[in-house]
Amino acid sequence: MIKNIFSLILFFSISFGQSFKFSCYKLTNFKTPESAHIYQNRYIFISNVNGNPIAKDKNGFISLFDLYTNKFYFQVYTSLNGPKGITSLGDYLFVTDIDSVKVYSISKKILIKNIEIKEAKFLNDITVDPYTKIVYISDTQKDTIYYFSLKDFQVHTLIKYKGLSPNGLFISSPYLFIASWKEGTIYILNLKNLILRPLFPKYTFSNLDGITLKNNVLYFSDWNIRENINNGKLYAFDLRNKKLTLIFDHLKGPADIDYSGKVLTIPEFLNNDVLICFEK
Repeated sequence: MIKNIFSLILFFSISFGQSFKFSCYKLTNFKTPESAHIYQNRYIFISNVNGNPIAKDKNGFISLFDLYTNKFYFQVYTSLNGPKGITSLGDYLFVTDIDSVKVYSISKKILIKNIEIKEAKFLNDITVDPYTKIVYISDTQKDTIYYFSLKDFQVHTLIKYKGLSPNGLFISSPYLFIASWKEGTIYILNLKNLILRPLFPKYTFSNLDGITLKNNVLYFSDWNIRENINNGKLYAFDLRNKKLTLIFDHLKGPADIDYSGKVLTIPEFLNNDVLICFEK
C-alpha cells in the first residue's frame, strides 16, 4: 500500500562542533515509530508499534520510505504485534516482535519465518554479524541477549546479567555494543570470552535506546526520562580520542537509530515522526 501524501517538515541544519553537521527533515504521521533501518543506502524501513508495545493486538506494521523517489509505502508488512528493532542481511529483513523474531524476504515482501522465543518477555533491538551470520536480540525486561545462526535459526541465550536492561545493540565483531535502558550506560561485550565491561560509569546517562557505529564513532540515543521525557538526546562518542559530543537535543523519545552512508535516521517514538538527516 502506497501512501502518496506524507509530510516533510522542519527542514533545518544543525552543528555541534566541526565534525558533526547535518541537514534534516521530518517524516510524520507514523504510529509510534520505534526503529528506522536504512537498507542499501536508499530505503528506510520503519517499525510502527501502533498501540501498546507489549499487546498482542496485530496492530503493528512496517513502513518503507524511498530516499530516491520520496515514495512512502505506509504498510509493507502488517499484522505484527509490537514491532521494534529492525535489521537486514542480504534479502533477509529481521524484526523483533515482543517474543518472536519475524524474518521477511525483502524482494518477495513475504514472511518466510517466525522464530518464537518462549522465554522472552520484551524483545527490543536486533543486530546481525555479516561475517558469522549470527543474529543477536536484546530482551530488555529479562536482562538477556539471545542469538541464533542463519544456518539453523535455533535460539540460544548469549548472556543474562542482572541489571543489564539491554535496549539497543550493534555488532562490530568481536564486540557487541549494548545500550542499557535502566543503567544509563553502554556496555561492551567481548564475544570471544563473554567479558562484559561498561564504556561509561553507570547512570552517566538516563535511558539509552538506539545505538550504531560508524567510522569508530558510536552514536546513541537517550530518552532522558530522569530530566524531561521531551528532552531526549543523541550523542556521538569517538572511540579513538574518547570525546563525547551532543549532536541533538529536545527529541521526543529518540528510539532505534541507524547511520549508513551519509544518512542518519532518528525515530521519535513519542512524536510519531522520523528525522532524516544528511551529512553536510
